[in-house]
Amino acid sequence: MRPLPIRVKLTAWYFAVLAATFALFGTIAFFAMRKSIETTVDESLRDRASGIQELMERVLPEGPERPGKARGGALGAL
Repeated sequence: MRPLPIRVKLTAWYFAVLAATFALFGTIAFFAMRKSIETTVDESLRDRASGIQELMERVLPEGPERPGKARGGALGAL
């Protein structure tokens, strides 16, 4: 059996190094994008939650009681 020509060996090495480089780059890009998306979503949710909290404090300054119960309205019977 004859050994493989140098051209085939170099092509195989080139392919292996290029594939490993792409895999490493793809993995790093995936985790960086994932972290960026999580950070953006967390900040957005925090902003929305604080907005809802401010709205609830303006609408219900006495606390998180049910509005009908505090006034004795129709919702108080529920």
